[in-house]
Amino acid sequence: MSIALVTADLPVHQLLKVGYAAWARGDMRPLLAMAAPACELTIAGNPALNAGTGTWIGPAAIVQAFAQIRSALILRDMTIESMLVDETRAFVHRHAVHEVISTGRTHETQFVDVLDLRREQITRVQIFYDTATMALMMGQVRVATVTTTGASDPKSSLGG
Repeated sequence: MSIALVTADLPVHQLLKVGYAAWARGDMRPLLAMAAPACELTIAGNPALNAGTGTWIGPAAIVQAFAQIRSALILRDMTIESMLVDETRAFVHRHAVHEVISTGRTHETQFVDVLDLRREQITRVQIFYDTATMALMMGQVRVATVTTTGASDPKSSLGG
């Protein structure tokens, strides 16, 4: 049975819940079905550090963006924490657990998706998350470590 037949009479907030639930199972089709032909997706972050970041226009380009993300991350779990929807905009706060393919690390983070809506179609999506921690977990940046010896050792400067 087609998802369109099942969801044809649902209000937009229910359509989004169905779409995000499908996404959590690895199926982007319900959300893509809601995308306007010129839907714009902007994923926060530095493209040199975070997979899929940038601006993508149209469903085919959005599929490419998520293909880039799936080449770097495996979505292990996603929970919708809250969703606020009116006629023109939706705010989705979600929690996700990813496994980073290159490092094997597991990363949990919060996302906020801002969706612009027009006549039950998604015209624009902005995805915000902790890009610095994601880059760190993906092995794209390193954390400086400080070693202390001798006089610069905190114990010796405290007389201990």
